[in-house]
Amino acid sequence: MAPTIVGLISDTHLDSLTPQLLDAIETHLSDAHVLLHAGDVTAPTLLDELEARGYDLLAVRGNMDIHPEMAVRLPRTRILEFAGVRLGLCHGWGAPQGIRSRVLDDLGGPDEVDVVVYGHTHHPDDQVERGVRFINPGSPTDKRWAPHRSLARLVISSPQSLDVDFIRLD
Repeated sequence: MAPTIVGLISDTHLDSLTPQLLDAIETHLSDAHVLLHAGDVTAPTLLDELEARGYDLLAVRGNMDIHPEMAVRLPRTRILEFAGVRLGLCHGWGAPQGIRSRVLDDLGGPDEVDVVVYGHTHHPDDQVERGVRFINPGSPTDKRWAPHRSLARLVISSPQSLDVDFIRLD
């Protein structure tokens, strides 16, 4: 069975698709079966433009997604399954300290998901906490609190084999 490749992005904070973001996605995530956006898209135009380019895109609402259409279009959380792996998608909120625990509780706890993809901190992260793997791709556009801009590529070969590659963009 071929692995499932999931492109991970978060915290784009853009009104529309920029050439730089499009280049990063096309260069590093072109083989992804699906793109997951962990919130703070900011405007529905960005979602529309990625979907118009043929990307299978699933996103959640972040704290900066205040455009009225975003509340209708994007849920706060999603639980998805890829190759037998239950993946929770949630943006997160509040201080970086304790964010993984807050997000996991919002998704229903460790019995509900195997992996959590989250955002909010803009900082790339790959940790195991409470028996769940947490992945934050960072932000491809804003390194506010992080050492660099980034996105990530998750390769799921089986429920026991998950590899994440962080792509540094600057």
